[in-house]
Amino acid sequence: MRFKQHAIWQLTMLVAIHFTVDMFSGFLPGVLPVLIQKYNLSIGFCGGLVALMGLSSNLLQMWAGTLRREAHRPRLVQLGVLLAGFIAFLGCVPPGPLAIPLLILLVLVTGTGVALVHPEALRGVYGLPQTAVESSLATPIFMMVGFFGFAAGAFVAGTIAEFLGLKGLLLLLIPLFALLILFHRLQPKLAGDAPSEPSKENSSPNAVRLTATEEGKTPSLCLLFFLSVLLNTGCTILQGLLPSFLHQLGHSLSVSGFAALLFGTGAGIGALLLGWVLVRRFSLLRLLAVGILTGIVLLITLLYTGESTAALFLILPCGLLLGSGFPQIVVLARRAKSQLGLGARMGLIVGGSWGVAGLLFFGVSLLAERFPLRVTLLASPIAFLLLLPLLAWEI
Repeated sequence: MRFKQHAIWQLTMLVAIHFTVDMFSGFLPGVLPVLIQKYNLSIGFCGGLVALMGLSSNLLQMWAGTLRREAHRPRLVQLGVLLAGFIAFLGCVPPGPLAIPLLILLVLVTGTGVALVHPEALRGVYGLPQTAVESSLATPIFMMVGFFGFAAGAFVAGTIAEFLGLKGLLLLLIPLFALLILFHRLQPKLAGDAPSEPSKENSSPNAVRLTATEEGKTPSLCLLFFLSVLLNTGCTILQGLLPSFLHQLGHSLSVSGFAALLFGTGAGIGALLLGWVLVRRFSLLRLLAVGILTGIVLLITLLYTGESTAALFLILPCGLLLGSGFPQIVVLARRAKSQLGLGARMGLIVGGSWGVAGLLFFGVSLLAERFPLRVTLLASPIAFLLLLPLLAWEI
């Protein structure tokens, strides 16, 4: 019993760290209106900051996933958590000629910290004893809470900025140091970083099923990467620009940030439904296709009724239908046939896909300089729409 409790505590700690660093990486969308006003910035440049956060925190994961392959203790997690906390100093940047380079520096340092945490934290989750915590359950929880943390970042940062100013973000360094102390006490072990063995993974009764009749079929790592890129691009555009769009329509910073939180909450609920219930009875890819098709309709409705407070109730089902598939794609990527090691594969699917999504988001944010945000945000349903042919081909 104590053995199982210790493993659960380790999982809880890793999940809490994932929530915290992803929350830090999600701060910027919630405070973009404040940054634009305080530093006289354009929406395009602020979109570039959001994209830079995504690039540094995700593309670097592909490199971070290749480090310390023989290690059994996660040392990069502690360093990453410390670096991720630098975004809390956002309110300490003085207006003036140094503001832009300092903002860029803070984003790069924070993004690097987030990148260092993810691959080793995932290996820590996989390293938990299967008799105590199954990876088919622990992985969706880990991914879901991280996505929820990113979504909560805009709400937390926006609310603090509204009531305490940007310097109030420094208060969040307190729970960060508490997590570091807890991590030092629990010290989880890392799973081995070797290529996957699909036959063994698929023997698990809780393994993700692709179809109701084809138990052992797993899409290629390449296809899973492209699915992740399009899925994450749609989510990044929506979460990056929706708070600014709603603030532009007259909603407060806290309400605008809460919209991003609602989307992440919906995605988390959907991930739980997929991981614990639906994929044990139905095809994951078919469920994704149906959910995305329905979610696109709701999303377009939201964009054209955003002035109404009642329209905000559409955000949670949008998240449930559009943002819930990524954690299960990560599980599939672990079992996909590949010569890449576990850390490299996780870096590619998690970091690489979010990094490319950040690049595409930067291009979309530049469109916001020439077109209204309502029009620019239509790039999100377009990204989701492009998923459907790929899903139809595999199904």
